[in-house]
Amino acid sequence: MKSLVFSAISAFIVIAAPVSLPVLAKTSIPEPVSHKQANRSTLRSGTFEAVEHPTQGSARIIVENGRRYLEISQDFRTDEGPDLFVVLHRSTSPGLHFNEGDYLTLGALQSTMGVQRYEIPNNVNLSDYNSAAVWCRQFNATFGAATLNSVM
Repeated sequence: MKSLVFSAISAFIVIAAPVSLPVLAKTSIPEPVSHKQANRSTLRSGTFEAVEHPTQGSARIIVENGRRYLEISQDFRTDEGPDLFVVLHRSTSPGLHFNEGDYLTLGALQSTMGVQRYEIPNNVNLSDYNSAAVWCRQFNATFGAATLNSVM
């Protein structure tokens, strides 16, 4: 009987031990990269003002690890609408309607509130654009815009 119990315990250890090892192994989880660790700088920034719809919050153009982004702040808010886009505009005050060639579309608005980020292509000359705007393409209406001033 002792040998049967010993055999059963030995078989359990041999079979179960390899399964348990990965659970017991120490794993290292990489620390998230903080903004201080990343190669990051702010080039321009501004505060949204309403044009056709209430719009608030701020926008800034940043460079992070060699890539440029338009970053919209946590306190950003605007109204719901159809066909909304985030654009860079040549004017410091884009006005209600846009003319072809006066703006660069960065992408569809991700959300009507909160932090958002849009990559700016490297071939875009930032000195050609003076504001960021939330624009309704369907009705050619500017919801709100932020004049982007240099911070450097």
